[in-house]
Amino acid sequence: MFKYLINQLENASKVIYDGAQCRAFLIQAYQESILVRNQATSADDKALINRFYQLNRELIELSDNRFNTRQIEYRTIIEQLVKDMQAA
Repeated sequence: MFKYLINQLENASKVIYDGAQCRAFLIQAYQESILVRNQATSADDKALINRFYQLNRELIELSDNRFNTRQIEYRTIIEQLVKDMQAA
C-alpha cells in the first residue's frame, strides 16, 4: 500500500540538500498519501499517514530555508518512517 509513497520519500531523502527537487518529491508523496489515506483501514496505517503529514510539513519548511542545517536529522527521520511503512 505504501510502495509509491516510500519511493518518493526515499527520493526526497537522496536530494534533501536541493530544496526544489526535494519539494517536488514531497509534493508527489503528498498526492499519493491522499490515495493511501482513503485505503487505510487499520489504526497503525492511519498513524503512519499522520506521521508522514507532520514530517512532510516540516520538510517543506526545511526545503524553503537554504540556511537550515538539520538535513541529516531529517534524513534519519525519513529512513525510520520508511522502515515502519515497509513493515506495515
